[in-house]
Amino acid sequence: SLQSLNIVGSCNGLLCISQEDPPNGIFLWNPATRQLRSLPEPQIGPGLDLSTVAFGFGSDPVTDDYKLVRFVWHDDNYLSGSYRLRTEVYRLSSDCWRETKAADLLTVSPLHYSRTFVNNGFLYWVGINVPNHRRCIVSFNVGAELFREIELPNSEPPPSAGMRLAVFRGSMLALFLYSIVEDLNRCFDLWVMNDDGVCNSWSKQFTIGPFSRVARPLGLWKNGEGVIFGYREKLNEELFMYNYNPNMQEKIKDFPTRGDGLIAGGVHYYVESLVSVQSSVW
Repeated sequence: SLQSLNIVGSCNGLLCISQEDPPNGIFLWNPATRQLRSLPEPQIGPGLDLSTVAFGFGSDPVTDDYKLVRFVWHDDNYLSGSYRLRTEVYRLSSDCWRETKAADLLTVSPLHYSRTFVNNGFLYWVGINVPNHRRCIVSFNVGAELFREIELPNSEPPPSAGMRLAVFRGSMLALFLYSIVEDLNRCFDLWVMNDDGVCNSWSKQFTIGPFSRVARPLGLWKNGEGVIFGYREKLNEELFMYNYNPNMQEKIKDFPTRGDGLIAGGVHYYVESLVSVQSSVW
């Protein structure tokens, strides 16, 4: 059933898909070649004291190996509120999972099922610094398999700020910051990281809005030609694109929807390729 499928990520023409029923079903799929590969079960879990927080899918630009990262909260002692973050990585070259110790000293975690973006060999999630309860961005170097925390632009946004990651002009990490209070006066700021992983390289690109109705940003179109927004009222959903010319903001495209929860999702970037879902490194 399509209702039980979740797109984990898209990279070089491959889609990573997880299946909610039955649990833990994970697949690699190339829509262009129609190849489908079922991945082995993760090494960690399942168990009543385990909870998957997030996934991430990307490739190592040096070895061309494809990797899937899984974050798991391990409840050591539920009554005391003690939690421990564990991570494991699947490598297409070896077709197996391996728990990584890189997260042992990690104090940050992606927010629950935060969507990930892959860019220039890095994976990114909106996350939180657990000890400080401070929101941040979590990055993962796919090749070196190292995690790190990236601070948000300027200072910590207020609790009423929404955040969504995107890719700007095909190569730069972008972050939407906006109020989660749904009123007709809210605007959306787009920040771009000019150097991957460099905290002080954020620059504000533009502000878009306000709109005549409540909307939420889902992503950027192609090479940054416009911003894709979602709008939902009762059972009706709309997807539309706005340009971000400060002198003339206007809706430039409508997208068809089927009205079955698309607004709760997001945008994935996909380009057709002949990349095989079989082992990429021999």
